[in-house]
Amino acid sequence: MPRGRATTSLARPPEPSTRIVGVFRRGHDGGTITSADRRDRRDFAVSAREAEGVEDGELVVAEEVVARRYGPVQARIAERLGSAEA
Repeated sequence: MPRGRATTSLARPPEPSTRIVGVFRRGHDGGTITSADRRDRRDFAVSAREAEGVEDGELVVAEEVVARRYGPVQARIAERLGSAEA
């Protein structure tokens, strides 16, 4: 048997990001995104930094952020599509 056998640690491949299309609603700590998909009726929290410049009622594409804490699911805005009322 070889001495001092090298061991390697296999890294877990990154999980594909979950993309959300929804309506952004401004709040006191950033805002929330309500999914436009009827099957996914969750709300996603958006930090004040991520919500900068996004208007209330705007349709956005967001990516779910993996967080290790309790509370609402976090998301970051990837793309702004315009007014949801148009």
